[in-house]
Amino acid sequence: MHLSDLLGNAAPPASDVRRRLEALPAFAPAAHCLLSGPERSGKTSLLFQAAFSAARQGKRVLLLCRRKKLEQTPPLMPDGIAISDPSWQHVHIKYLDSGLELLRYVSLIHALPGGPPDLLLVDDLHTLAELPAADRPRPRDMALCRILASLHEAAHVASQLKGSPCQLIATEASNADGPRLLYIMQRWLPLALHIRPAGQANALALLNPQPDVPAACCVRLMFSLKHGTLALEDLQPTVTW
Repeated sequence: MHLSDLLGNAAPPASDVRRRLEALPAFAPAAHCLLSGPERSGKTSLLFQAAFSAARQGKRVLLLCRRKKLEQTPPLMPDGIAISDPSWQHVHIKYLDSGLELLRYVSLIHALPGGPPDLLLVDDLHTLAELPAADRPRPRDMALCRILASLHEAAHVASQLKGSPCQLIATEASNADGPRLLYIMQRWLPLALHIRPAGQANALALLNPQPDVPAACCVRLMFSLKHGTLALEDLQPTVTW
């Protein structure tokens, strides 16, 4: 995975910020990723950009989400990326309505028509998994661990069947359950990227980077969601959050 997979298409091809972004080193190929941030901060839009970047390389992408959520807040595309682009044919969306459906579906990842995915994406994991109420922390933690373990195993099985890494990326609202939820999720999703408001824009940066993450990747990607368009505005060196 590379940071340009999330925002590389959101800057003009010849721009300096895009060249600087593409010059950054990549993360480990199989580094499973958590993308967190407040509601309506662009998580789904970035997830779709990861899907498009992989699909443009001919990779098979599987996106798991809720239909209602996607219809209410559809992802924003950068200028120049059209829904009619043939690369989207490699992106397969599966609508699920409950945590039980999610568990059942990923348990059959080895038997999916067309074969297992190269990239497994889960949008709004907290809602999709239908976790127990916050006043029941132990059942809530157990349910989350069960979902994450199943997704992790599905990505592992896909990797074995394809003979190449299948990466897992999941989005999560950062205010869902505070640091407790983040601590649990990083066991299975160690590469954590977080979105924070930054004036009129949003900033995407690493959260709690692991020792094997290249130091050059400790940057802030400043992007906006103005006028129905996803746009990368700047790349800034920064300390980690």
